[in-house]
Amino acid sequence: MFQQLKKYTAQKKVAQGLASHRPVSIKSLQKVIILTTEKYIEFLEISRLASALEIEEKQLSIFVFSKEDKTAENSKVLFSTKKEFGWNGKLKEESNAKKVQAENYDLLIHYFEEAPQELLLLSALTQAKLKVGFPVIENNLNDLDIAAKPKESEVFIKELKKYLSVINL
Repeated sequence: MFQQLKKYTAQKKVAQGLASHRPVSIKSLQKVIILTTEKYIEFLEISRLASALEIEEKQLSIFVFSKEDKTAENSKVLFSTKKEFGWNGKLKEESNAKKVQAENYDLLIHYFEEAPQELLLLSALTQAKLKVGFPVIENNLNDLDIAAKPKESEVFIKELKKYLSVINL
């Protein structure tokens, strides 16, 4: 019963967050975040992505939703678990999820095809001028869907760069 309430509340918050998001024009990229899970992190090519976006790697942060508590060697990689998400759709204070949500980003990249409800919630609560990623069940999650598979990071990066150049970024 409690899990159903938590899921319902999260779904409601996701719907509210997605409904209120509007893409904003970007002149240049200063802050980029990637939301992903452990399943897809191995396919990310951070240096190639940063190069394609014409930013330094230090301007790019990665948030990984994990089943188990983990810490990263790199301060730009933040791990999170279900424990950081409250039953009422709120993020717990002093959590990595709260740190991500507190920032404003120029570009948010959803690097997953399937995501747990918690990752969808974080995405909906995070302020970003433009949100891109793979087509997912939540069809309004992304402002721009890139038709590729997470294993095809080269294709994803190429398509992302192409579409960003079309919208004059």
